[in-house]
Amino acid sequence: MLGPVRVSRYGEQVDPGSPQQRAVLVALLLREGRRVSVDELIDAVWGGVPPRSAAQTIRTYVHRLRRALAP
Repeated sequence: MLGPVRVSRYGEQVDPGSPQQRAVLVALLLREGRRVSVDELIDAVWGGVPPRSAAQTIRTYVHRLRRALAP
C-alpha cells in the first residue's frame, strides 16, 4: 500500500489511531480471512526489537480498532 492509511465507516472518516495501531490494522487487512497471532502482529509493528509490554499493547490496539470500527 502506498500513502496514508485512511479508514471510513458508513462514509464517515474514522481515526485509525497511532502509527503502531495503524500498522496492526494494515497487518490484519493484509491477512484477511486468516488467523493472525499476537507474535505476527508484534513483528509487524516492532520488528525484531519489541518492548516487554508488546503483547498487551497489541491487545489494546485490537480492542481500540474493534471499538472504532464497530457498527
